[in-house]
Parts: sequence; C-alpha cells; structure tokens
Amino acid sequence: MDRELLSELRNVDWNTEESLTSAALKIKALSKDKQGVFELGCTGVDVWEVAAVIYPIYTKYETVINKKAGYPDIMTQMRALKQRVFDDFEITQVVGYMEMLIGTIETISPEIYENYRELVEDFRETLHKSIQQFSLDASKPLAGLSNGNLAEKLADILERAFVEKVMLREKYENYAKALKG
Repeated sequence: MDRELLSELRNVDWNTEESLTSAALKIKALSKDKQGVFELGCTGVDVWEVAAVIYPIYTKYETVINKKAGYPDIMTQMRALKQRVFDDFEITQVVGYMEMLIGTIETISPEIYENYRELVEDFRETLHKSIQQFSLDASKPLAGLSNGNLAEKLADILERAFVEKVMLREKYENYAKALKG
C-alpha cells in the first residue's frame, strides 16, 4: 500500500455510498499474504495504524452496501491478526490491534451476532491479557508503558469501548483515567 492510498482512505466520506464503495474496492484489490490478510505495509507507517484505517472502512462497506457478503473474509483476517498479536504480545502492537478492533466493532452489524460477539470477546480478552501482563494496579495501569502518546491512545480506545458497551465503564474507568494521567 502506498501513502497516497492511505491518505485517501483516511479522508473517505463514510456517509456517501459512492465514496465508501470506491474506498472498499481499493482495499479489496490489495494483495493478501498466505493467511489471507491484506498486505498492510506502508513506508514509514505502522501496519496497525494502516489496519485501523482499512478494516473499519471495509467492514462498513460490507455492512451497509454489500449486504454483509464479505463478513467471512473479514472474520478470517481478524482471526489471523489476533493470532499475530498474541504470538508476540508487545504493547505497541496490542494497542494498534485494539484500535483496529474497536473501529471494526463500531461498524460491524450486531445482527450477525456470532461475528460481532467474537470481535467483542477478542477485544475483552486482549484488554484483560494487557492488564495482566503490563499492569500492576488500576492506579498505575500498564506500568511498562513509557510512551505517553500510546497511553493516551489506549485511554481513547477504552472510551470508545465504553460507548459501544464492549467494556463496562464502571469497571474500567479507573484505567482510562489513569492512562490519561
């Protein structure tokens, strides 16, 4: 993927069928690796940042315009991406994965309950493992996290999860507050 396409995708009008369709067709034309995951490499840009742009658009297109026909492909890719993150559970990748995941959850149809539920459970599992692996307690979450921007990003992801009712605000709000500093 080139920077020009990424920039174009960041500026997609999600409310215009023509714009969303054009973006989704460009995404669907991307090459895939042997696991069936889009090749997300973009010079100078983290692959998870690219994924956080691509998958929500692709999912929105499949939900609103393509009558959910591409959901099997989306779920196959989500499972492969989860495996990659869990194989090398490193905080930068985890936060990028969670950002991509919440964006996808925000756009996938809950009517296809199995898919929606799987993504919600993946998000919860990732958060719980992150808290367990990187955290000491709610007053000092993700103690190994030295990057303030990453902490802020994770706090924003948690806020989005609260809005989507993926995570209970009452239970995890202290983490979000502590991450913001």
